[in-house]
Amino acid sequence: MVGPCGYFPVVGNVTQISSNFDNHRRAFVYDVGPGVVSVFNDVTWAKGSLATGDKLSVTFSYEKRSSSHWYCDDVGLNPIQMHWERAEDVEDNKAEGDCLSGGQNTPSAEPQTIPYTKGQQLRSFLNTGPAQNLATGGDFGTFALAWHQDFDIWFSVFYWERAPEGYSALPDA
Repeated sequence: MVGPCGYFPVVGNVTQISSNFDNHRRAFVYDVGPGVVSVFNDVTWAKGSLATGDKLSVTFSYEKRSSSHWYCDDVGLNPIQMHWERAEDVEDNKAEGDCLSGGQNTPSAEPQTIPYTKGQQLRSFLNTGPAQNLATGGDFGTFALAWHQDFDIWFSVFYWERAPEGYSALPDA
């Protein structure tokens, strides 16, 4: 089965969030209310097989997004922490938020930030990072495969004030 960007889907486990998520998903939809200031997606994982790339990525956007919109992402080794912050003027619904962990892509025709006064339905999803070319030690670019890739993900949303410095939802952080 092929997912977005030519990646194969990832199988994961969700902890400390809700029993509404099953163990065979790599995308998660959740509502946030008014006043969102900080969003974190903390992920722990271990490489599932030789077919899996050495890195995993986590991205968040809004549920009805186009294929090219994301507020924030991060890619890396275990653990991963995706971290997004609202712009300094918290009540400005037009100012683009800041992705403090990776990159962002907010085309002008789409929301630049999570609406402060009403919230939004968010979507977080995981993909494997680039697969490693064992012959050269480099990677294969955008092609990657995750075979039975387990992960744990924690969603943290801070309302009305920024997250404390150094915050992490991970148990050993």
